[in-house]
Amino acid sequence: MSDDSISLIRRVASRYQAVSSEHVSFKYEPKETKQHKAERVGDSIREATGLQKGVSLAIADAFVRGRDVTLLATPKAWPIERGVITGPKGKMQVSELPSLL
Repeated sequence: MSDDSISLIRRVASRYQAVSSEHVSFKYEPKETKQHKAERVGDSIREATGLQKGVSLAIADAFVRGRDVTLLATPKAWPIERGVITGPKGKMQVSELPSLL
């Protein structure tokens, strides 16, 4: 066996080992959907820039789904110029979007 496969086996086995003799319970936490992430990011864009809800949600949805927001700005007529989302209340860098996830 190679070193990589041994380290993989150890990592998987460590997940099943008890931390102590106490009873360990696990709670199911559902995964956040892309739609919910887009709504959350869209709300943050809207608060920072003052854009309309539809525009901010469209920008957020494109970002969450892995699209290049700056390239889509021109055909979609989004208010993004040189990597800055501009709205009536303020501005937000496109580079700040990953921190909202």
